[in-house]
Amino acid sequence: MLTRTLLPLLQAKFRPPSSNVPPVPRARVLDTVRCAPPGKLTLITAPPGYGKTAVMRQLFEQRRGDNAVTAWLGLDAADNDFAQLARCVADAVRAVHPAFGEPVAPLLRGGANVSDAAITHTLANALSALDREIYLFVEDVHELTDDRALEVLRQLIVGTAAHVRLIVSSRTHFDVGLGRLRATGGLVELTWDDLRFDEGEIRRFFRQANSLDLATEVVGAIAAKTEGWAAALQLASIAGRDAPALTSLLDRLDGSSQAIAAYLAEEVLHHLEPNLRHFLLRIGTLRRVCAPLCEAVTGRRDAALMLDRIVALNLFVFATDDRARWLRFHPLLCDFLAREMERTCPDDLAAVRRAASDWFETRGAYDEAVDYAFDGGDVRRAARILDQHAYDLWTAGHQSRLDGWARRIPPRVRRAHFNLRLIQAWSLVLAGKAESAVRIVDGVSRDLAALPSAKARSRRPDHAAVFGDVLFVRLMMAYYAEDIEATEALCERWLNGAYSDDPFRLGAVETVLAGIRGLEYDFSYARRYAAVIGDALEETSAFYGPLWLYTILGAGYLGAGLTLDAFAALQKALAFATRVGGAGTPLAAMPATILARAYYDRNEVAQAQRLIGRYAAVPERLNFPDYQICAFFVPVRLLACNGAYAAALALLDEHERAAADADSRPERVTAHLVHERVRLLVRLRRHAELVELGRAGALDRDCGSFHPRSPGTAARAVWAQARARADLARGEHKLTLDLTRRWVRFARARGVPRLELEFRLLAALAYAAGGDRRGEQRELRAAIGIAGEQQLLQPLLDERDQLRTAMALACDTVAQTAPELGAFVGAVRAALGDADGTERAAAAGPVQSGELTPRERDVVCLVAKGLSNREIGEVLGLAEGTVKWNLHQVFGKLDVRRRSQAVWRARELGLLV
Repeated sequence: MLTRTLLPLLQAKFRPPSSNVPPVPRARVLDTVRCAPPGKLTLITAPPGYGKTAVMRQLFEQRRGDNAVTAWLGLDAADNDFAQLARCVADAVRAVHPAFGEPVAPLLRGGANVSDAAITHTLANALSALDREIYLFVEDVHELTDDRALEVLRQLIVGTAAHVRLIVSSRTHFDVGLGRLRATGGLVELTWDDLRFDEGEIRRFFRQANSLDLATEVVGAIAAKTEGWAAALQLASIAGRDAPALTSLLDRLDGSSQAIAAYLAEEVLHHLEPNLRHFLLRIGTLRRVCAPLCEAVTGRRDAALMLDRIVALNLFVFATDDRARWLRFHPLLCDFLAREMERTCPDDLAAVRRAASDWFETRGAYDEAVDYAFDGGDVRRAARILDQHAYDLWTAGHQSRLDGWARRIPPRVRRAHFNLRLIQAWSLVLAGKAESAVRIVDGVSRDLAALPSAKARSRRPDHAAVFGDVLFVRLMMAYYAEDIEATEALCERWLNGAYSDDPFRLGAVETVLAGIRGLEYDFSYARRYAAVIGDALEETSAFYGPLWLYTILGAGYLGAGLTLDAFAALQKALAFATRVGGAGTPLAAMPATILARAYYDRNEVAQAQRLIGRYAAVPERLNFPDYQICAFFVPVRLLACNGAYAAALALLDEHERAAADADSRPERVTAHLVHERVRLLVRLRRHAELVELGRAGALDRDCGSFHPRSPGTAARAVWAQARARADLARGEHKLTLDLTRRWVRFARARGVPRLELEFRLLAALAYAAGGDRRGEQRELRAAIGIAGEQQLLQPLLDERDQLRTAMALACDTVAQTAPELGAFVGAVRAALGDADGTERAAAAGPVQSGELTPRERDVVCLVAKGLSNREIGEVLGLAEGTVKWNLHQVFGKLDVRRRSQAVWRARELGLLV
């Protein structure tokens, strides 16, 4: 948590700096911009000291007066990082437009592996969605050298709507495709030549700064000597407080810009009393200063008074907040003072930076503390800060900076800092780079084991915490690999060891435990603790925690076929992601893509298509198995529904290639890829490829390896379905029946409706292949009942090509035996195109054992007269299939199997006249 002292420092980045002396109006420069056609980018490029900031500030005030949204962002070296810059842009806009929300920050707070492109697109879309013209002023872009950071600004320029405009200043060339911007009229450029003060502006400058009305010849001499360079004018105004001193100063200047700067800076220091010069020399090497910081680095208790004197003398200083609590010096003066310190007292310079590092660390600004430790050449201090506060920096969104900082620390130093290494490993886990993460964690474990003794280690609380963090990263690695046994054991060990009371870590482990047990179709833990875990996670700063929890729970319920539970959890996850990150973001893509499958299951195809279409553009495949599965499962099934099997297979090929590029992938993802390919190859009758897939996809293993058992049930169930389909394609329907019976028993015992439904449908296909219509109907009736209870319509329809007629007949039976499923049966009939099913159901009436409906009596009477089914249909005006269905109902009610038995039994009961 940052103290109040630090808040102005953060706010200072989002306000134009101000000087003690009012700036000279640059109407000439401003008119150049105003008269130019409005462009996406106004680029101000000039060396240090040409007044870029002053012009930017005046443009800022001008645009604000035009009632536009005007946001300011001052950059420094700490912002040369993708995540930091993206966050700063969002915060800068939010500082002046609170309704802007947080479209990017949740994506940068750790725990979600989201691509740079996805984040920059999210930010660009959020800016484009603003309903007013917005000008984003970005100062000192030359501080950005990292390509990833520069890409943020490029995307804001080329990827936003026309009403989003950027005004950028830089000491160096800023390449954002300027040629295209010039060609399209989207660029307004100002260079050092445009910024140079003319003689009229020089006269006004000295009148404001020194109350001097200079003669024309003196103004001309100043213009010739300084070439209108604002920094030289500023320094000259300090060194030459009156006209004679100024004239004498000009006589000694040569024409070199750097020489002017150095000479004038020396003149500034020369005129200061020793006490103030010594103070300025030390604090002037810092990026920003305030009184408490100055006290820390100089040891002076009168630092506030000294700062007031510096401001009063206008020593090239700028206020960075409205109350002047934070100040910064002109870069030219900073550079000169740093060189002077390095030349005269290098040890003092390092000490100042180490003291600054210590001051920022005690106030929770760990990123500044690390930067100043590196500036002071103290890599061990930097490593220590990173090690102690790695988790804080990580949850604050500095993941990419952590990696950069860690690389600056020599391996021999980094080896002693376990927390830093473990945070790196955790980031690699989220990025799907399991092998690299394992190497780091194994190395940390070895180094911990090599410590003097277990007894000595136990006396070190920090080592106990490290052991807990090693377990934490290992259980996360096991979870993402879906190693059920290892994950459960590690979770239980971590929870029983009470390694941390941090609510995020605790909630994360409990979420993992609930999720991994869901892969075994055990939801008792989730149902018991989900609400408590969710409440705890919502109180943490890692906003993705509740999203992760409800997505994991929803995916588990969906896999089990518990549709209502799945919808509740996934919709909650999506609502949470939308609230904290905005709709259409990668943060929302994870639950939304899984929710698309839930809609698909209910045959709400338009909703499924909408969600998949919206989030398919998200370039990052998040490292979460259910998301990865649904990202290909839903679009492939949607194509197959329309008969586009070849297109579905091509899309599956694309996802297979993407999955193959991953460092590793869970077995369940592979199993789903294989199963979907088997389904499509069967539809396309490409048997040679199916045989080859069976060999390469491990489908030719011993049948027993596909039988249900724990752990690993979820992946095994998908492999079993793939094997069952492959056996059917090879004509081995008896093998399929044996396998499906085992899984049906397992599903019924565990209460997993999806598994029972899917394996009963496979059993129906196997019975049909063997010519057993009675067995086929029995399985289909059971499947329709299960599907109706959970509203799983689409899994039935996915098999309609081979089971259409049999399924229609089974629907009629279910409509009579389970009238509460009438609406669902009607939906199945409609999807099957079974037009006269409704007529059969209406004619049948309720079924009661031993009692026939009037239509059934008519059918039995005609059977008794020896008519065939076709002839009975002609007499009664029914389709032959309807006659068969009515006769089947008669068999069931009379407990017989043949037509002759039905006639005899009906006569025995007095049902025939």
